[in-house]
Amino acid sequence: MASALANLIADVNVGTALLLVAILIMQWVLLPCKNAKRITLYLLPVLAILFWLIPIYHGFTLVSLVRGTIGDLSISWLLLSIGLLGLYYANLPFVLILPRPLCLLLFVMGLLLYLSTLGVINIDLYDLGYVPGTLFLLAVALVIFLISRLNLLFATICLLSLISFYFKWQHSTNLWDYLFDPCIWLLSLIQLVKPILSKGHKAACSW
Repeated sequence: MASALANLIADVNVGTALLLVAILIMQWVLLPCKNAKRITLYLLPVLAILFWLIPIYHGFTLVSLVRGTIGDLSISWLLLSIGLLGLYYANLPFVLILPRPLCLLLFVMGLLLYLSTLGVINIDLYDLGYVPGTLFLLAVALVIFLISRLNLLFATICLLSLISFYFKWQHSTNLWDYLFDPCIWLLSLIQLVKPILSKGHKAACSW
């Protein structure tokens, strides 16, 4: 039962990430169109069927193929991508859930984590995820810090991810796999460099 739930969550996670990427690409392509968001909203059920249900290669769906390639994403990413989709269709900017100070924190944290994984830093930060007593307290402290200083929405995401770790709703027993993944790190980087790339021009889409 637990394994089936973990597989379901992992498939929904990857599929939601694919939906988010597909919608942002369509938004960019349909940018001159006034009804761009309405068109992407109508296409959501079609994309969901295409990603989750239709086999495209040797009986595997796109979700299965992507998950087999990149592995499972974090619970934080699942909740974050759902939140970003909600902001997108509510015509609200992504900065409401990912302000720049928070993106900077996530980018630095991810950079240190991946550098330690590659052996550039002597301390293996990822291995700390297998010692949940210490890391759990640090994560709780981070959530409290986010709530009081940076962003309540993302703090809620972290708190829900901690709860999912407690109930082991993923296959991994490492806390980092519930809280962080390369998608969150890349998105934080994009949010940091986006104002620089836009060169002061107002973005036409709300991301």
